[in-house]
Amino acid sequence: MANNRHATSIRWIASIAVITVIVIAVLIVVLYDYFTYEKERQVLEQSLKPPSGNLDSLLAYEDDMLNSYGLVIDSTTTSYRIPIDSAMKIIAETFSD
Repeated sequence: MANNRHATSIRWIASIAVITVIVIAVLIVVLYDYFTYEKERQVLEQSLKPPSGNLDSLLAYEDDMLNSYGLVIDSTTTSYRIPIDSAMKIIAETFSD
């Protein structure tokens, strides 16, 4: 009889351990899916958000610097800024020979 109780006790503990492992595994999968969904939602939300005014002004300034002529102030030499397309043509012509 004591041996039967011992076997029942071991089965009961093993059953509880298996159920606990299954519950933990299910929780891990559910939490992983939830956090993956939330991360993707936030990335999508950020990508669909219109660009800020600061970014627009920075892009306009950079575009102006790349595509316009101007004097570059340098303490040692006087340099001029030329549009990038013109600079690429000059470099290509210089090194094509």
